[in-house]
Amino acid sequence: TLKPGQAIIALRDDFRSNGISSVRKALKIHYGDNWFNNPDALDDIISASTPSVQYDRLLNYAHGWITDNNEVSINPLIPMHLIVHLSGGAFESKLGSDMLRPQGLSAELFDLFTPPEIMLKCAGWRGLSDEECYSTWNGGQGAIVVVDQEDTKKFLDLATKFGIEAKVAGRITE
Repeated sequence: TLKPGQAIIALRDDFRSNGISSVRKALKIHYGDNWFNNPDALDDIISASTPSVQYDRLLNYAHGWITDNNEVSINPLIPMHLIVHLSGGAFESKLGSDMLRPQGLSAELFDLFTPPEIMLKCAGWRGLSDEECYSTWNGGQGAIVVVDQEDTKKFLDLATKFGIEAKVAGRITE
């Protein structure tokens, strides 16, 4: 049900447990072979191991599968045309190659979240370009959801209700 003009909403996250081998290499480059025992590395290790944000309650509620009374329903509260879990390379593969191009569509991403500070540090320590960074990690987006323009405010308000940082990050194009 994807079509041009629909809004792409990004859901904020950190590493989402992907690319952790690359994170370990970055920590080793910056703090040495024994980085895991280096007290100076502790804050960065904790930042890199922040648990992933869980979106399931938000998405189930938006789908209408769970109501305020924890009743099961099949009526969507907000029609979602696409949900993409983002990991390294996912913008190109999961969004572009798997979903958009086969339908003759593309996307304009104009307001993604800034990568978390620890991700920027690790990219710098590894000497990664922006392209390499996004092919290794998610850039601070844990997932994207595509909704109709008229549903963006409702979805963003719902995300806030569930304690999830979200914003309009782009749109579907031809």
